[in-house]
Amino acid sequence: MAKNTLPEDNLKDGSGRKEHQRMKHFLVYMYLLKYTDEAHPAKAETIAEFLKEQGIFAERRSIYKDIEELNLAYILMTEPDCYSIEEATEILDEDKELTAIKYKHPKGFYMSRRPLTLDDAMLLAQCVYTARFIPKGTEKRLLDGISTFLSEEQAENIYEDVFLVDRTKTNNKEIFFNVEQINLAKDNKKKIQFKYLKYDVNELKKQVERKHGDNYTVSPYKVIINDGNYYLLGLNEKQKIITYRIDRMKNVKVANISREETVEYKELMRDIESYTRRVFSMYGGDRQSVEIRFINPLLDTVIDRFGMKNVVYQTDGEKHFKVRTSIEVSDQFFAWVCGFGKKAKITYPESVVTAFKEFLNKIQSIY
Repeated sequence: MAKNTLPEDNLKDGSGRKEHQRMKHFLVYMYLLKYTDEAHPAKAETIAEFLKEQGIFAERRSIYKDIEELNLAYILMTEPDCYSIEEATEILDEDKELTAIKYKHPKGFYMSRRPLTLDDAMLLAQCVYTARFIPKGTEKRLLDGISTFLSEEQAENIYEDVFLVDRTKTNNKEIFFNVEQINLAKDNKKKIQFKYLKYDVNELKKQVERKHGDNYTVSPYKVIINDGNYYLLGLNEKQKIITYRIDRMKNVKVANISREETVEYKELMRDIESYTRRVFSMYGGDRQSVEIRFINPLLDTVIDRFGMKNVVYQTDGEKHFKVRTSIEVSDQFFAWVCGFGKKAKITYPESVVTAFKEFLNKIQSIY
């Protein structure tokens, strides 16, 4: 036997190394990634037994050597200032905490550094599950993908926690194709055409096409996520900027028509954040400068809604403050104000105050 070699290094199949023996490092890494974490380490003997089941010979002491080399490889791949094995060795000599695979005496080895931490994976999994625009089948595939970065025990925790939340999911399996077509049209400055769906009270099991099945033709501007839904912001055929639920779009295709970019669009793109704050949950209407008075404890809520940019806040006595901002005035905006009861009051302009009173009278008249 050659000096400093292990028995497995000399295994031959008549043409070189034994079949699949070169996969040993990879399988050791995948075993540690899938089956170990700090609470569930594995002894070298256990890992060697796993390899034996795959038809790969491994001695206990060779597992130590594999892990040493895997730790060097991890440093080479993750440390931006490391360009050689010698540098990786120096880095690990200086700081053992950087090792991806650690030894927990006397229980064994475990994967300590992963592409995603458990907290990272939990956050991503919850985002996937709570996003209404992700269909259930796709949701499971994405969660399974996230779980591959964790041990089996950690992955079980993710599934248990994430399913505490129940959200209505879209049934439209075309949604990611829709986004792909929208992005293609934006890249080529073209319009898109699609059919837009809605529910019918007489047929709740499936959505029906709006406009009797006629196509919508829209200049696509921006894809926006709000409250778990995917929206397209675009210019419609009536030259009005409007949002569309992407999961309600069907047969999306790029049209051979140049996209229109109006002056209003260019202004909107300069401050898209303020626009989305103003529009979502207000659902369109004439844009006006509006002043509303709130009780002081609602300041955080109001800032969450309107932000700070191009918005004026000022005190109004000891118990109230006023906010003045540009708002899409509509029935939905009035309904939002109603949700605060006596804690909020529209104070300017008089025309909006009058419209709000009319809105309240219409509601009262049906009771």
